[in-house]
Amino acid sequence: MALLLALALPPARAAAAGPGLGLDHAAFDSLLTRFVRDADVDYAAWKADAAALAALDGYLARLAEADTSGRPRAEQLALWINGYNAITVRRVLTAYPVSSITRIRPTLGVFPGNGVWKEKHRVARAQVSLDDIEHGTLRRHFAEPRIHFAINCASKGCPPLAPRAYTAALLEAQLDGAARRFVDDDRWNSIAPGKPWRLSKIFDWYAADFTAAAGSVPAYVMRYAAPARMGSVDPARVRWTTGGYDWSLNQAPSAPGGNRP
Repeated sequence: MALLLALALPPARAAAAGPGLGLDHAAFDSLLTRFVRDADVDYAAWKADAAALAALDGYLARLAEADTSGRPRAEQLALWINGYNAITVRRVLTAYPVSSITRIRPTLGVFPGNGVWKEKHRVARAQVSLDDIEHGTLRRHFAEPRIHFAINCASKGCPPLAPRAYTAALLEAQLDGAARRFVDDDRWNSIAPGKPWRLSKIFDWYAADFTAAAGSVPAYVMRYAAPARMGSVDPARVRWTTGGYDWSLNQAPSAPGGNRP
């Protein structure tokens, strides 16, 4: 209830800064720049670095006590996106080495079939799961389809984890960049003039979000795809399908002698 009330407050009336707000993402940003390479994460190096683990835990502790009351929309979005990603990374690091996030045994009290997405974590003074953050907060309260390219499920099939933390000041550019990077990369989406598109399962699972924003999935994709990849296309005439989803861990290649899942 406290979380819903916080989100309902007018975004233009920002609360005064104070202890425990946890809205400064510099610590997480520094960690991402060190351990994220292209679309992958160097979990082996991160887990081997005690100071880096402590820095991530400290960041999560500050997010746990963050006060989102009256915060601008961009600040809240950045907090929840970073919170989702930081929790996911920490959960993988705890279980590492592991071949897939789907193989991590959930904590007691969570039905095994629901995996780590149903485990509860403290964020912004509320007990929430990763599913709560994605579906109950981001999708429900912000109606921002670009979040699907920003939150990361630690898998090869997922849109890549950004090498920088999201911030209110840069949020629009960062979300646009995440959308373009994902849409325009053949690792996830095959788009060519005159041919059926083969899109990520993301566009199937969340088709309602993209359709609500642009009228159809192809119309939404066209907002971010490079014109050269599409040619002259009428979105109403585009045929598109999706393939499987690669749940293998988004693990960066290990250095010689490093740990591997």
